[in-house]
Amino acid sequence: MDLYVNRYDVIFLICLLSILIYSCSEPTEGCIDVSARNFDVSADVDCCRKPPECCCQYPTLSLNLFYKLTGEDTLANMSTNFKLKRYYALQNSTDSIRIDSFHLFISNIRPTDNSLRDSIQTLESIRVRTSDGQGDIIEQTFPDNIALVDFENFQYTLGTYRSVSGYNELNYNIGIPANLAAVDPVNVLDNHPLSNDYTKLYNSNDRRFISGRVGFRVKRSNEERFIVHEIADPCPITQNFALPILAVRGQNLPILLRINTLEVFKGIIFDVPMEDISLIINENLKSSISIVE
Repeated sequence: MDLYVNRYDVIFLICLLSILIYSCSEPTEGCIDVSARNFDVSADVDCCRKPPECCCQYPTLSLNLFYKLTGEDTLANMSTNFKLKRYYALQNSTDSIRIDSFHLFISNIRPTDNSLRDSIQTLESIRVRTSDGQGDIIEQTFPDNIALVDFENFQYTLGTYRSVSGYNELNYNIGIPANLAAVDPVNVLDNHPLSNDYTKLYNSNDRRFISGRVGFRVKRSNEERFIVHEIADPCPITQNFALPILAVRGQNLPILLRINTLEVFKGIIFDVPMEDISLIINENLKSSISIVE
């Protein structure tokens, strides 16, 4: 018997065996999105191919706030944290001020690479029932990255994000976009906070959300004025990071902001006219919030 085997036959048999082995192995299903926390480099089948079922887990975008008395106070010194319902001396004045309540919307928070114009945005959305103007009810969705600053919380979870880029600029609004400000809370679906917790800033007379409201007292000797100021219009703010921040794949991303609280009221004394108080607070807000790096 001739035992000689042609080398091409051997190559053919090896290739055939490889195909058989591969075809018999089970494909690995997993998360193939490189921006996810559980990205699986060995997966060859996308677990998210049949929405809404998806195994990918995304990192969290959050807003961390430090409420300090002034811009000179260090974050490490807890004694300089601002406290509600306590009198503080006003700068260059014998008057003092006490903040009784402070509620403010911060929304549309987007760390941005301003060279690529690539923004980190939350994946979650708000579902709202609206009318199409012809009597039919339709459903709309809006990005959900709203925080209600109330001086009682220090960290606000905005949602999850999908990105592997870096960023060097922070964009956000004081207030909420006009299309959401006009939403009636009863038309907000999914038990979103905009329909309950956030209604502290809903003006039922005007049937719209305002940007913020602050109640405070200004005291001079034995006299005291109690003032409630409403911040009506949203204000867009852009701030640059001193150095670009690199987003690490799958890593939670906290945005750190400090509010220099007394500087919000800088220039307000006991006998300032009411019409000037609104202008002062609105202008001071733009410069009293800053990035912590």
